[in-house]
Amino acid sequence: MSNASDRPVSIVTGAGSGIGRAIALRLAKLGPVVLVGRRGKPLRETGALIGEEERDWLAIAADISEEDDRECVIESIDARALRTHRSSHQQRRHRYLRPLGRVD
Repeated sequence: MSNASDRPVSIVTGAGSGIGRAIALRLAKLGPVVLVGRRGKPLRETGALIGEEERDWLAIAADISEEDDRECVIESIDARALRTHRSSHQQRRHRYLRPLGRVD
């Protein structure tokens, strides 16, 4: 994904399958999307459904129940200076989450 600081970005966890994938595909129609999930291959498959050009999506393999992985997600988003717009959380472990940052 290119630096898209002027375009709001959606973040979807659990984006590799099921409802998370469906939400990611829907949000991708509105703008760039960050795909987060435990397994990289399904995330890349979701990305391929969004479009061949990775400027419209970014896949981050991470287990958000792990603090280090959550920090990796945040750092990956910050490193690309992405301005988050929406987020969707599809994991069952809500108690592990903390806000990724401000969501406009």
